[in-house]
Amino acid sequence: MPSQTTESPPRKQSHFIVAMQQILKISIVVLIAIIIQEIKRSWRGNDKQIIQALKNEVAELENKVKSLREVANNIDWMTEVGGKCGNGYIEDEETPLSVRLEEETVAKTMTTYNSEMEKEVINQAKRSVLEKFGKGPYRVEMMLEFPPDKNHAGIAEKIVIEMAPLELMPYTVSFFLEQVFEGLYDGCSFHHIAEHVIIAGPTQYVHSPFLEARLAYTAIQEYHPEYPHLQYTLGYTIQRNRSGHQFYINTVDNSEYQIGQACFAKVVEGFDVVDRIHKLSRMESDVFKLVKSVGITKAQILGL
Repeated sequence: MPSQTTESPPRKQSHFIVAMQQILKISIVVLIAIIIQEIKRSWRGNDKQIIQALKNEVAELENKVKSLREVANNIDWMTEVGGKCGNGYIEDEETPLSVRLEEETVAKTMTTYNSEMEKEVINQAKRSVLEKFGKGPYRVEMMLEFPPDKNHAGIAEKIVIEMAPLELMPYTVSFFLEQVFEGLYDGCSFHHIAEHVIIAGPTQYVHSPFLEARLAYTAIQEYHPEYPHLQYTLGYTIQRNRSGHQFYINTVDNSEYQIGQACFAKVVEGFDVVDRIHKLSRMESDVFKLVKSVGITKAQILGL
């Protein structure tokens, strides 16, 4: 049985090429009209002169049409290659090339500008920590109150966390220390358990003190591979691509799963307290929410 060959469908012309073809048709009509006018003006010459003038005009017209076609084909090729490259700037065939190139230039400029701004924010955060809290290391003590049960009244416990080296996570360390210094976590609680982390912060949707202090959301998502999400380390929860007013403690080694997310501190005292929180009962209707939260009565920076 003879093999059947399938012809590939013809390549769809871009909107730009279709427009260029229309421009070429109009140009040809205009140029022909010009030629006719020139012929009429030179009608007083002999037939040979008229014919030669016509040939010259036609040759010039053909050269112009050829040049326009080459330009159109080159731009169409650039559009096709740009779209295949997926660069995000030359994908829309309906956008003029000049606009696309301008957008690409603006995007590159904004990337450079944002990078410089990020560096300045980080440097400012580092200077602020050194001026306000000294050289470190920086430790935070959190006093906790477990809910009473049938055998015990509310039991006070504490954990102590040590911040990541300032050289590795300057902005996030500064952000968390400022939150503690402003007393924003006083009265908050550990309220959710997401399998391998315990989450603390204000009650969901009630974080106006953080907003008023302008410390509700981080401006930079820092990460350093030398400070991964090991067991008993801290990070910020991410909600709707924003983070900053709720933190979590890793109850297991999550370094393989949370690459790229800020890890800014570690527990150095109270490992048993963290484990105890992780074992508390959760609601049937919400398997991640604790039946009774563990309150943070006071969080303070040690050594101040």
